[in-house]
Amino acid sequence: MNINTDTALVPGSITAMATTEGVLAAPEIVVYADISSSMEALDAVSVLGGACSRHQAVNEQLAILQRKFPGKIAVIAFGSRAEFCPNGQLPDAYGLTNLHEALEMGKEIDGPGIRHIVLSDGDPDQPYDCWDLARTITGRIDTILIAGQRRGEDFLRELAKIGRGEFMRDASGLKLLAQRIVGLLGDSQHPIVTETVE
Repeated sequence: MNINTDTALVPGSITAMATTEGVLAAPEIVVYADISSSMEALDAVSVLGGACSRHQAVNEQLAILQRKFPGKIAVIAFGSRAEFCPNGQLPDAYGLTNLHEALEMGKEIDGPGIRHIVLSDGDPDQPYDCWDLARTITGRIDTILIAGQRRGEDFLRELAKIGRGEFMRDASGLKLLAQRIVGLLGDSQHPIVTETVE
């Protein structure tokens, strides 16, 4: 398993909870985050409201989620290879879209109560292999097509169907991504409020 600990420590991440709070619990949510080269596109919106890359926006939204669900989210990034990110922050965007390796990594954490959420802006490198692997995953798989891209929609719709989950398209420039994920998790009575700088 590739483990990336070369990033900043995000409050609420698995590592942060283990080191600062002394809490190490099994994760309940696995978020698979696309970090392929296309994630460098500057068509997303930061939490401060300015234009930014999809990669930056996903990182910001993951930080919001980890503060809301401390110690419960396992972050797996996938570019040309998959990387488990216990610090909660994604490595730099690069390469291809190896979701299959990421799903193999997530399967090691899988169980009946585990939620799997795939965030991607396009087709993976091995779509049929991803679908076959998804059929062996016990937990529910939800998918979100990010940045309003149509490319990859058919793949992500089918992945969610196989995973007994829900497909969503985020056309908000990712500024509402964390809120959409909270809705998927069924915790919509506690909406996420993001701080903005005037």
